[in-house]
Amino acid sequence: MVHLSDLSFADEVLAFEGFVLVDFYLASNADCQREGVVIEEIAQKYYQRVKVAKLDMEKNPAITARYRISSVPTLIFFKNGEEMDRVMDFVSEEELSRYLEKKIKE
Repeated sequence: MVHLSDLSFADEVLAFEGFVLVDFYLASNADCQREGVVIEEIAQKYYQRVKVAKLDMEKNPAITARYRISSVPTLIFFKNGEEMDRVMDFVSEEELSRYLEKKIKE
């Protein structure tokens, strides 16, 4: 799992060749805390196929503003540096796994 910052986002996400799932979160939010557990499991499960990263919105306002994150948690799925899709609100591990399997095949 990669912890992103405003400074590392371009190198870790936009310049990455392949799939990246970014969890935009607020540490104080209960749904974000629950999603964090799911993200940890997904990072292990998809280790070879998807780079999984987290971005603390309070500490990284530039990227948060750039992607117009208005609700948390928000997950953004990138492919080769391009935003492919986003999911807002809590998503279970099963739902997120189905979602990733579908997106990887597209």
